[in-house]
Amino acid sequence: MEIPPGIIYLIQRLPRMLTPPVLVYIVNFVCQSHLGIQLPNWVLPLSYALCFPAVLAATILYRDVINSREAAALGAVLPTAVGGSSPGGIMFLFNALRDAKSGYPGKLAFSYVIRLGLRRLDKGDALSRRCEEIGYYTMNIRVAFENRVRNTFSSISSTS
Repeated sequence: MEIPPGIIYLIQRLPRMLTPPVLVYIVNFVCQSHLGIQLPNWVLPLSYALCFPAVLAATILYRDVINSREAAALGAVLPTAVGGSSPGGIMFLFNALRDAKSGYPGKLAFSYVIRLGLRRLDKGDALSRRCEEIGYYTMNIRVAFENRVRNTFSSISSTS
């Protein structure tokens, strides 16, 4: 009988899932046995509860530093970040869902135009015009802890 793929998946992910709580346990054990520090009763459950969000935050920061260093090594410039500062861009997702349900899915894009400083939205491609004024055409919208890079070119023309 063959092992189901779900069990293999879980076995492969088990070390990453167990590392944060095991580290909390080891730190607690070292504090009590070798350093003689008795931590309050509320610290251990709080540490276990916060170990996964702390690892997620550290992973995101590490990825950002790596991206910045790789871009600098290649002489590239990272796109300007737009959007909210909510964790994981969750408010961006809620706003996009709300706008899609109300029948105006492009409303969120126009809100970015307004945040970038353009007030009149009635003539032409407002986002492209504003990007021409400020000098960049590519922006980074972070959603679900991932970078979503978008550009505002409506058409690409080549000159020979």
